[in-house]
Amino acid sequence: SVWVFCSLDTTCCANMAIDATSPPLRTLYLSHFFYAISFWLVTPSVFFQFSSLGLTKLQYSLWQTCNGAFEFAGAPVFGRLLTDKFGAPFAVGTSKAGSVLRSIMLALSGTMPMFIGSSVPMLACQGAQAAQAVISTTVPLPERPKTLGRLGVSYGIGFLVSTACGGWLVQRLGFETVALGTAAICAMAAVLDFVVLSRHWARRADTAAAVDGFSDATSATGATGSAGRCPTPSWQSLLMQPTVRRLLVIKALTAGAHGPYFMSWSATLVDLFELTPAVNGYMLAALGVAAASTNALITPWAASCWELTALLQRCVVVQAVCFAVLAVAWNLWVVMLALIPLIMVAELIRVAILTLLTNAVDPSAHGTVLGFDTGINSGMRIICPTLGMLLYHHLGYASLAQWGIALDAAALFVLLGTHITQPKKPTTKND
Repeated sequence: SVWVFCSLDTTCCANMAIDATSPPLRTLYLSHFFYAISFWLVTPSVFFQFSSLGLTKLQYSLWQTCNGAFEFAGAPVFGRLLTDKFGAPFAVGTSKAGSVLRSIMLALSGTMPMFIGSSVPMLACQGAQAAQAVISTTVPLPERPKTLGRLGVSYGIGFLVSTACGGWLVQRLGFETVALGTAAICAMAAVLDFVVLSRHWARRADTAAAVDGFSDATSATGATGSAGRCPTPSWQSLLMQPTVRRLLVIKALTAGAHGPYFMSWSATLVDLFELTPAVNGYMLAALGVAAASTNALITPWAASCWELTALLQRCVVVQAVCFAVLAVAWNLWVVMLALIPLIMVAELIRVAILTLLTNAVDPSAHGTVLGFDTGINSGMRIICPTLGMLLYHHLGYASLAQWGIALDAAALFVLLGTHITQPKKPTTKND
């Protein structure tokens, strides 16, 4: 379905920049779909594996925390040392190798130390930022929001497929068999990336990567490869850039706004409304469809209607309004009425920040700033589940929404009070 969705014919630009539906990116979409399946087909069933082995909920929470911690530690290092130094295709392959190793170790795990050991490959399980780096270094800026949206659709379809049938497969075939199967799926995706992406990268290695609206000096820095590269800026110099620093602050505030709500889902909504597993699954599927449709349809339209900073401001306001509705929600229908637009604007915020970040720096530093972005996401996965449960148990359900309103207000203050460099519009011959 991902291949059909992205199967429009097109040609590459003369400078080897590629558009949102070129063959290398169709391959990236398909491999990202397989990557999502390999991760989500078995991960939701790990809790039941813990129970069957006599391990406790506390130990399961510790395993989740270790996953987030290793991913958080690996994100900036992965972007800096692999994506920027060796090229995005190498980073994509390394992320798939990490996922293969993780699946194999999960299949062999039978004790708590072995499960903790299976968290270590999360250092390299950075498939999202690696795929985003391929897009940011090859796709022209006007096409980038649409391409990032298609990548999100690919991952979303994989999430829906794997969560829908993962539990049934584990019941029929066993946890170990399914875990080894996910390793095989991800290995197939890695081979697909190697055959297509590496070949394309070899063709563009000596071609200037003039894919953004940079100055002439920046545009002549060369492609993402060994030839013609400019020195990669240091972490410190990137963080000293006002636009990068402000965007990362906005990312942390907006992700921290909805993180406690979504990452403590089972401790809040399931408990408050006494959801059955079936109803809980239907709600998650509805949110997944909303996210996928946003990436496929709304993101390209919204990016063409407004400047990205203006789009960010509108999305943050809508996110705060959704939290205000959730704070006074009295039944499940009202909750869903607020959650669907909330997940949609969260996807728009994600794509807008990624596009602005990669526009703000030299192409040789795309992997580093994407690593910063992924590191923030991973940090939220460490902090937000515990924070959400503490807010819920001590201050009540409404406090989760009030927390989101407060952080959205802070993000809007940063957006309104500072200047963020806008992507330059492409010029035509008439101009």
